[in-house]
Amino acid sequence: MTKHPLTSLLAEHLNHIDQRSSHLKKIINREDIHDLRVEIKRMRAILRLLYFFQPNWSYRKSYAPFRNLFQSAGILRELQLQNLMLNHIPDVSSCFQSIYRGRTLEKQIAAWTHLFGLLQYAKLPSGKRLIEAADQVFQCCKDSDFDRYFATKAKEVHNYLIGGLESPTENLHSLRKALKDYNNNRLNLHLALQYDPGVLPWLPKDTFKIDHILGDWNDYQTALMHLDQDKVEKWAKPFVAEFDALRIYWHNCAEALLRQLYDQFQKKSTKNKIIYLYSS
Repeated sequence: MTKHPLTSLLAEHLNHIDQRSSHLKKIINREDIHDLRVEIKRMRAILRLLYFFQPNWSYRKSYAPFRNLFQSAGILRELQLQNLMLNHIPDVSSCFQSIYRGRTLEKQIAAWTHLFGLLQYAKLPSGKRLIEAADQVFQCCKDSDFDRYFATKAKEVHNYLIGGLESPTENLHSLRKALKDYNNNRLNLHLALQYDPGVLPWLPKDTFKIDHILGDWNDYQTALMHLDQDKVEKWAKPFVAEFDALRIYWHNCAEALLRQLYDQFQKKSTKNKIIYLYSS
């Protein structure tokens, strides 16, 4: 039996993950880390689609080794990004910049060592088993089934958008994840089947731009998390003023992105749907 096109795309993502992992075993670079994480996200979106159609399938067990690789690469990426962000900070003492950059590089080495160990010794699930499991389900799927998936995902995005959670920050993180799943599977389905559910009608047309803004906002939130962790270390005690200045600067950058997000929704005349998130 000929593989379902979506199954073939899953196999392609798995192959790319293997290729990127092989490259990273030789040399760690930002481009391969980014590409590895993108491929895992798009592969994960297909696995979640499979799980949506087959709730009894062991999604968590099958994805767990990929999740470990994804998270380890993510920590290294966060630290690399934070080091780059230190190139664009307000005037603080050169001593603080030098010491903080050195501490960040130390953490990068530790993160690289952990990622390298996973790449060398971790065993990813058999691609053959994943492909067989997916193909059995996707062979039975019709456009109406995909319609149902995207309708469910659209409702999830909408609930987060209007403030379905008590915590606004958690709300934005959840909105970003749900929107990313929608966009990743929209792309996957378009490539595999020329199927496109279209943009969500109550979102700005360029949902990928919204996703990008949320991604940049998340980068600043992550940098602030690392900053708070570093501030309590012994070496940081003489630099309270510098830490506070950097925190204010990165916080303001994150707020500017929220205003940009708000402006995008204003253009779509959906001010009432985003005001809860922004005003918080």
